This record gives sequence, C-alpha cells and structure tokens, in this order.
Amino acid sequence: YWVDDGRMLFAGVISYVMETPRLEDSQRTLRQALRIMNGADRPFLEWIQALRDEEAREISDYTLQMLASYADMSDKQFSGLFGSVRTGLNPFMNERLLRATDKSTFDIRNLKREKVSLYLDFRIEQIRSIGPLFNVLISQLMNYMAKEVPGQGEHRVLILLDEFQNLGKLENVMEAATILGGYGVPIWFFVQSLKSVDTIYREEGRKTLV
Repeated sequence: YWVDDGRMLFAGVISYVMETPRLEDSQRTLRQALRIMNGADRPFLEWIQALRDEEAREISDYTLQMLASYADMSDKQFSGLFGSVRTGLNPFMNERLLRATDKSTFDIRNLKREKVSLYLDFRIEQIRSIGPLFNVLISQLMNYMAKEVPGQGEHRVLILLDEFQNLGKLENVMEAATILGGYGVPIWFFVQSLKSVDTIYREEGRKTLV
C-alpha cells in the first residue's frame, strides 16, 4: 500500500515539475522535486492542498488527479506515506548526485540516431550512493528502447551490463529482457556467479535473464 501510493505521489510531483509554468526549464530537475517534498517554501501537505485550490488550471488533469487525492489525508496518514517516500529517496539526498542530475550531458535518443557509445562506470565503493541512480538510468533506457523498433536510418543498440548483480534489482528488467531483442536491443548480462543473481531475482527470474 505505502509503496504504491508513495510511488504515485512522487510521480505526481515529478509531473508537476515538468509541467508548471512557474518554473524555468533549468529548474525542472530532481533537485526541485526534492525541494518541494522537503517543504522548502511551505509544508508539503499544504503545498498539495494549495495546488488543488490555486494552481489547478496551470497543470494537466492527469497531474492534478495524482496529487489532489492526497490533499484530504490526515496529518498522521500523510506522515506515514511520506516517510516511505523519503526512505526510497534517501540515496538521492546527496549534493554531488543532485548536481550530476541538474543537467544531462547525453540524450538517450541519440543511441539510436547516431553511432555513439555510452559508458556508465562507478567504483565498487560507490555502489550504495550511485547504484540507485544507475538503476533509474538503465530502467529508463530499457523503457525507451522498448517503445518501438528501430526506424529507417536508426541503429540497433546493444546493452552490456557488467557486474549486473551489483546494481540491485532493476524494475521490469525481466520483462524488458524478454521483449527488447525483438526491438533490436539485445541485453548481455555479466555476473560473477549465477547464485548472486538468484539472490536478487530468484532462480525463476535468473532463468529468464540468462
């Protein structure tokens, strides 16, 4: 319950940040979303209530509906929900990581359009701090690649995931692994042992992946 509602709440804030005319394009960042949720200008629940009453016409109905459903929660209920969201976002409460996500230096779409390689690398001691960000990037990459097969003039893309088990559990990776090949995007997984994959995805999941 808390996980699903927390995910919807965070998605609503991200959607607001991307849509509202009150922000410059340079402010449409993870940092801004966290700033809102941390109550930088006003307590978060009050912000949601004001959004419903004051800014409804500035954002899409989709975004408003995602957020407005939380406006009438009791303080205690909302506190429990927000606590689960903060727990999930703790790895991103890092100034270096926030600076890194303030502006992108690459465009995922170019992987199909141009002959380009994208390397994502981190040291073993950075897994706890950077691993969650890699998880988001790789999941986003897979979701984008699964939208459609390469069009005319576009390239096939090969995804290589070394030390795959160190990334933690990637959302929807099993579904992506089974369908991306048909979209011209094969995925190669490199691991130290199959047991390490079983620990995260169980034996059934590992058989799907490898």
